[in-house]
Amino acid sequence: VRPQSLYAHVDGASGLRKELACRGLDALAEAVTGAAIGLAPDEALAAVVRAHFDFALTRPGLYAAAIHPPGDDPVLRDAVERVGRPLETVLRRHGVGETGRVHWTRTILATVYGFMLLQRDGQLTRPVDAERTVDHMVTMLTTQVERTTVSG
Repeated sequence: VRPQSLYAHVDGASGLRKELACRGLDALAEAVTGAAIGLAPDEALAAVVRAHFDFALTRPGLYAAAIHPPGDDPVLRDAVERVGRPLETVLRRHGVGETGRVHWTRTILATVYGFMLLQRDGQLTRPVDAERTVDHMVTMLTTQVERTTVSG
């Protein structure tokens, strides 16, 4: 396929990034949407956070493509909303207010994305299995959400 042929299907480099973002967001939404169904609030939160980690670590390129600001694009905004809905729902079930949900969503995104980049780029060289670190981070994040909602 010649490079020029690609642009018959997408609107330049920005169109290609948007299409990749949509594909990544759709796949991520599918991965996280069913994670919490039928679980108690504590288990549901851990399952949704874990689903984000699992997707990011098994599909780092697609995950990285999904991290794309939606701007005014309604298709991207809808896709971002679908990805965020499960986490939003379990945080609400934990009694986290609107501002707190924004903070926790950003914190979890930064944690997952940062860890994915370190893993992808071969920066995790210490002898402890990275999967155990993911377990530790999921526990740390969910425990802190529970402490925050109880005390404040």
